[in-house]
Amino acid sequence: MNPNSNLDLEITFHPQQKDLDLHYKNIPCLIKGGDKLELSLMGKSVDLDISSNEELAFDTKVRKTTLKNVTV
Repeated sequence: MNPNSNLDLEITFHPQQKDLDLHYKNIPCLIKGGDKLELSLMGKSVDLDISSNEELAFDTKVRKTTLKNVTV
């Protein structure tokens, strides 16, 4: 990478409990060939909306294909 260039990082966040004010400071970020960096992350989590959950049931004969559409 060239000096003063940008690098996009994708960070996946999976909190274990609902909290409206989450802060994590000084998280080590090691990039091969680069200097040691530290990240500070802020976020919030909310209750999962389960009102639109539905169960999919498949009923098919052996060795036959069954297809269903799922809206996500």
